[in-house]
Amino acid sequence: MQKKALSLLLALLMLLGVSGTCFGAALDMPGVTIAVNDIKGETMEVAIKVSGHGDSMFKSVGAVVQYDSSKLTPIRWSTNAAIGLKDVGTARDGWASATAVESVSPDIVSGKPAMAFTSGGKGYLYLGAETAVAQNFKEDTQVVTVRFGYANGADFEGAKDSVQFVQDDGVAFYSPVKGQMIYQTEDPMNGAYKFYYLRPLTENADGNITTETPGDGDVIPSEPSKDVSTSDTAISAGTGTADPDDFASLTFYDWDGTLLGTRIVAKDTGSLIDPNTAENRGNYVNESGEAVYTDAELAAMGVAPIVPQGNRLSGAQDQTGTVVEAVNKAGYTYAGWVDQNTGLSSPAGLPASSVVATIDAADLIPLTGIKENKVVKAAYDETSSLVENLPAMYSISYSPFESGNGGLQTTFTITRTERSRRVAEGKLVLVLQLRPNSRGVTRLEVPLGNSDLETFTLTMPSNASSMYQASNAISYSLYDESGNVRCPSKNIPRNVIVK
Repeated sequence: MQKKALSLLLALLMLLGVSGTCFGAALDMPGVTIAVNDIKGETMEVAIKVSGHGDSMFKSVGAVVQYDSSKLTPIRWSTNAAIGLKDVGTARDGWASATAVESVSPDIVSGKPAMAFTSGGKGYLYLGAETAVAQNFKEDTQVVTVRFGYANGADFEGAKDSVQFVQDDGVAFYSPVKGQMIYQTEDPMNGAYKFYYLRPLTENADGNITTETPGDGDVIPSEPSKDVSTSDTAISAGTGTADPDDFASLTFYDWDGTLLGTRIVAKDTGSLIDPNTAENRGNYVNESGEAVYTDAELAAMGVAPIVPQGNRLSGAQDQTGTVVEAVNKAGYTYAGWVDQNTGLSSPAGLPASSVVATIDAADLIPLTGIKENKVVKAAYDETSSLVENLPAMYSISYSPFESGNGGLQTTFTITRTERSRRVAEGKLVLVLQLRPNSRGVTRLEVPLGNSDLETFTLTMPSNASSMYQASNAISYSLYDESGNVRCPSKNIPRNVIVK
């Protein structure tokens, strides 16, 4: 299935991970630069400029730049009033709480609010722009521009060098761009399109951020140069304006605090499709529950983030569509979105009796007619499957016996299966029964923690294979504090208690 980014005003994250198709001659590598312009020594414009050359067709661009926040402050175009930004400690929190910043674009370009925050003395700014129909600019064009005021006595000469493409990989990775910049070109005649990436990033299995080579486009080999100029008139004045006052942002979290995504919609008229309802979910995940679209593609299509179900996150958070491991939700039925500050559907660390059994429809926040910024989280109703599946909610395995600690050791691994809830439903206890020949039964009870995977090492005598009962030398099972069986009892015969 060909997946093509749609031209929707609300697509803040429109720029990631769309699969390529056949490429035409109009899909040349773009000329893209950061334009920095001083206006009369009073204000500074920072823009993304697209070169007008050849047959290249501009469709969209997204970029993240950084600047010295002690010297520059974003301001409104209409009044030059300073726009206050949140100062945060981490990149992930920064983009989750970023402030919308007024931007301007040519009338032919769909204007979008920029997003910005500060951290560690630096300001970080996301700039994005797209056209409904791909355009061939005959002249160099600033497709999106923001205005800054000089702060703390700074001037253009002292501030201009600090404006550059983002250098911090964490800030770049957690941004809407998943890198420094991404550019889309398109042939309007046949719909062919292609992406160009500037330092694309991904997260490896160890959780480290690394560079990657996308499969749906080309990597720009080196960072573009910066275009620095001065002027007596605002280059972008009088063009179409994307005023943050016309938009509302929705930040989506899962019940355990996992950031799922962010969307920007036009106030009053903007709406989003909820992909998590029973009637919609099949359109966005496959039969295995894996992502059909990345979160950025969902945003481009006007679709809210996908919530985890089962043991995996179906709405992938990287630009390749890779399924991301997540907290499981079996035992719950998705009910909708509620305000982040409510206690609804927040079972982490709470006993089952404290969890709201059914979410009231009056508490749900609709995804239509949004009038103000909202931070929401996924809400879930409990289902009877929690009780019905108790015997199969956990699995226990043990490793081959090895010499250690003066005997033979094995490690038990207790894993919450896809049908379990990650919630403190009462303390879990691993029960071991050791049966030496003609000496009764020794019962051990091992309290477990509350993570998805717990381990416990047992040391047996070196001669256990001859001194313990043949078929059930060791029995093991799992209970909760109410006495409910969480894993059926199983036996270890004595002939496996060998090195």
